[in-house]
Amino acid sequence: LTCLDVFSAARAGDKVAQAIVRRAASALAATLAGLAHALDPELFVLGGQIAETGRILFGPVRREFFERTARLAGRRIPIRKAALGAEAGLAGAAALAWHALNPD
Repeated sequence: LTCLDVFSAARAGDKVAQAIVRRAASALAATLAGLAHALDPELFVLGGQIAETGRILFGPVRREFFERTARLAGRRIPIRKAALGAEAGLAGAAALAWHALNPD
């Protein structure tokens, strides 16, 4: 069972899966809000399987994140899907390895 299976079940109306998605969205929004207050980033980019979930996760995450950060940040910090989607982590790891082996 993958997280994409849970999101598919939630889209299909499974109540347990929908509760899991709501809880995951709230936890992710709270985490991002804490990071936003500590680091003041220009934006957040989410990759991996999270990036593949679509509106079912991104909508609730964005709403709660903006509610949690609106007063302190004074601006809307965008949350975007990584252009590479689920492959973003792999591409990042490959880039780090390349630069470690080729410092010039």
